Amino acid sequence: MESGGSEEGSMDATGCWRLPRILLVVVAATVASLIPGLARAQQIGGTVTDSTGALLPGVTVEARSPALIEQVRTVVTNDAGQYLIVALETGVYTVTFTLPGFRTVVREGVRLSTGFTADIDAQLSVGAVQETVTVTSASPIVDVRNVEQRTTMNQEVIDGIPSGKSITGYGLLVPGMVGGEHWGTPLAQDQGGMSVQSRQRMSIHGGTHTDQQLDLNGLDVGDAFSQGANLAFFPDTNFQEMAYQYSGNSADVQTGGVRINMIPKEGGNRFGVQFFSTFTFPGLQANNLDQSQINAGLSDPTIVDQVWSFNENVGGPIVRNRLWFFAAHTDQRAFIYPTGSYWATNPSALVFVPDKSRRVLDTSTAHEQSVNLTWQATSKDKVKFYWTNSSTNQDVYLQGRTLESIFVAPEGAIVSAIGTNIYQASWARPQTSRLLFEAGFSHEPVAWTFDPAVGSITSLPGILQLSPTIATRNMSGWLSGATSRISPKEIQSTHASAAYVTGSHNFKFGGDWLRQWTQVLQKSENWTSLWVLGSSPITAIFWGSSEETESTTGLGLYAQDQWKLKRMTINAGLRYENWRAGYPDQVRPVTTWVTQEFAIPAKTVTNWKDLFPRLGFVYDVSGDSRTALKVSASRYGKRDGTTLAAAVNPAIVNREMRRTWNDRTCLPGGACIAGDGIPQGNPLNPAPNGELLSPNTNLAFGQPIINRFYDPAWAFGWGNRSANWEYAGSVEREVITGVSLNFGYFHRQYVNFSVPDDRALGPADFDQFTVTVPDDPRLPSAGRKITLVDLKPTSIRLGDVVTTSANNLGGQHRSWNGIDFTADARLRGLLLQGGLSWGSLSTDNCQVLASVPEAGYPTNTAADAVPLEYCKTAQNWLTQIKLLGSYALPRDFLVAGTFQNQPGPQRIARVTYTAAQIAAALGRPSTQGAQTVNVVDPGTNFGDRFNQFDLRFTKLFRFKGSGRFRAMFDLYNLFNANSATFEEVGYGTTYLYPQVIMPGRLAKFAFQIDY
Repeated sequence: MESGGSEEGSMDATGCWRLPRILLVVVAATVASLIPGLARAQQIGGTVTDSTGALLPGVTVEARSPALIEQVRTVVTNDAGQYLIVALETGVYTVTFTLPGFRTVVREGVRLSTGFTADIDAQLSVGAVQETVTVTSASPIVDVRNVEQRTTMNQEVIDGIPSGKSITGYGLLVPGMVGGEHWGTPLAQDQGGMSVQSRQRMSIHGGTHTDQQLDLNGLDVGDAFSQGANLAFFPDTNFQEMAYQYSGNSADVQTGGVRINMIPKEGGNRFGVQFFSTFTFPGLQANNLDQSQINAGLSDPTIVDQVWSFNENVGGPIVRNRLWFFAAHTDQRAFIYPTGSYWATNPSALVFVPDKSRRVLDTSTAHEQSVNLTWQATSKDKVKFYWTNSSTNQDVYLQGRTLESIFVAPEGAIVSAIGTNIYQASWARPQTSRLLFEAGFSHEPVAWTFDPAVGSITSLPGILQLSPTIATRNMSGWLSGATSRISPKEIQSTHASAAYVTGSHNFKFGGDWLRQWTQVLQKSENWTSLWVLGSSPITAIFWGSSEETESTTGLGLYAQDQWKLKRMTINAGLRYENWRAGYPDQVRPVTTWVTQEFAIPAKTVTNWKDLFPRLGFVYDVSGDSRTALKVSASRYGKRDGTTLAAAVNPAIVNREMRRTWNDRTCLPGGACIAGDGIPQGNPLNPAPNGELLSPNTNLAFGQPIINRFYDPAWAFGWGNRSANWEYAGSVEREVITGVSLNFGYFHRQYVNFSVPDDRALGPADFDQFTVTVPDDPRLPSAGRKITLVDLKPTSIRLGDVVTTSANNLGGQHRSWNGIDFTADARLRGLLLQGGLSWGSLSTDNCQVLASVPEAGYPTNTAADAVPLEYCKTAQNWLTQIKLLGSYALPRDFLVAGTFQNQPGPQRIARVTYTAAQIAAALGRPSTQGAQTVNVVDPGTNFGDRFNQFDLRFTKLFRFKGSGRFRAMFDLYNLFNANSATFEEVGYGTTYLYPQVIMPGRLAKFAFQIDY
């Protein structure tokens, strides 16, 4: 099991890796030859001919733009008359073609967005070079070279449409995009900036939100623990573009999930100043509660208290054509009274009873400042430096329906403070017109603290009610027994690339390196939490470990080529990855229920090596760059964070012990106080005692024992890392100038699943039993028999859990199929983009559950038990409609809007079967106590659809010169829709009652000055 030695390398006491010498040599040689780099994919390419159609070699092609600090990039056509200019900045370009004996041709208005390749062909006629033919036509909108699929939110979108101005808010306007958890806000989805930042991750086309990659200038800045989440605050006013890449990723991209790349604004040769402000107040919001929701217990709608944002930025030259700067500062606040959130009548009580006279004010305040420097150091060397600092403070963080199916009462919430800094440096050097080197490095330290919310009672155990599902009293009811937490993190990333470009080939070789480090330090006054069903206590949970440190590193090396063969372009690449996780030397401290320190030696727990091929074909069907047929097949590795090491870190595994407890029954010989809300008994005694009515099934709890491992055959070596294959095919056609339609099919297939298997147990150590789903018309499965398992009393043993390949246990399946139909229109005065998306997910875990029964009942977590009948699922085909657009009216008026129509919340029903009910079904006392089970077939039942239409009216005032003033009036949720975005999932009288609904119609004012 130990990795150690010179073969695999190891981790030292600081969390850094000791690499084998041979690997150090390979890495050093690779980086030295490539020059570490950050490559961008914006390109202009094409073919130059004469008036007879003959190919013209030796033509000088210049791409000129104010976006380039060097002002112009130059290449020469090859023997086939082809050229390609790579690694350009986003912006508008003028392309000039010159050749002695021919008239000069100038093509104006070529617009490049992130990752786009513009095909610009030219035809030269005989004449003097001094004679110039200027061609003004629409910029290409169909990419006939790249297979990547992306949606770009450019400055026109950022400035024009009504939005909450967050990276997630823009991303959720992409057809097919699905939001994950929303930790930063009690709203299911931001509306009009009522959330400063939700830290919500996204997925698309059957991907997982844990595969999201968040990049700034192409460098990774996502959270190390919650992969891809944004802990830093990123105001949209700081960026010229935000690109959402989601299919056909090339070999220089690790993930197959959503990749968000934020491109900061830069200075220029002219000074520019921008001021933006938006605000609203309570009198501008409508009440959208209806009588049925009032009857279901909702007394008040979501109400705005303060929602505003102020951003100032300035940019320009320090030295013209040599050194530019851009600086920005943002203050943003969102104070709201969320629907259904109240302080407790008695915060010490076992059962949460809201005091509806005291609504909860959910507060979020963020500050950010950043500086971006662009330096043309020499005629060839361009260097960029970027720094951003941000802080986000929330007084009742996570209150509301923010943690899966748990509604967190304000007493169970957190005072959260996040502070981040990001330092980046990048370098680019076009050595020749064909050879390009690029470099980039990013370092992001994060400080994050959790403190008890005002009103928390930390002297008593935290509580998790199961019906309805509410965490109350303090945070320990849902946060592993802790009542305070400090969690510093570090994220470091480096990219490397060298590109060799001819007219028909774009070879690129490079590498990237990512290091993620996290530490968690927790404290508690009692390290105990309780489960309550209805008004009756059913379980006491005792917690152990409180400190942990983990890190991961990922090394990627890749080679790829984009090869143009007449109308066909081949995109081929191969990516090698070495992904390692581990923990340094650390000590598990003594706590209330841990009686001795445990010195834990450093260990590398995984060291995967894998190859990920990427292959795509693009065919220019009509030969005029207006119709592209694209097909691709890509393999991607799972994006793992420090959770991979945490899962087997002895400092925190085996830290949970559950015991049946009802606060009434006292075993003989015990000293008990019935009804006091405190479990009496000695949890360190594994046998039932006092008020602890069940045995301890986790015999490793609090012991200096290592009994959780990764199977070496799975955790080390080649081809074992969890991955997925994505297959995509699409046709994109520019139907008229500036308007394109796209039809695509997507299939995703997951491979290399893993399963924790307790080798001390087998199928014979569990008894199966059946229970009946309650006969309730609200339940689609009413009256159905479902099968669960319970550990036999004679099978309580010290665990020996090894995580291994699911293929060793019968295999596992997960796949997704879907179709997108989208449109993109960019006409004079009109912008429209969006479309429809359909998709369905299927899973099969039956063989694993048959081989590893404990996989269906996680014995050491609060997760739901899985009925054997639900081991195979087929989700309904789900439909989304997403649109955004703007239209210019006479007299400098502008109207813009967004529309979202998507499925409502997935409905589940968490039914808790008590120890007594299970004992009746088993014919013996239950070993594991109460079990909570979802009794609705997953993915088959959904709430009312979410429909939201937002509208903006803008009046533009022009100053003398280039100055402009925008006055904006926004209406969010124009039709005052009130669909439930979260419903009660705990089965009982309040089952399916709305917990969170869409905020009512909100009006906002906004002003922007550009000069």
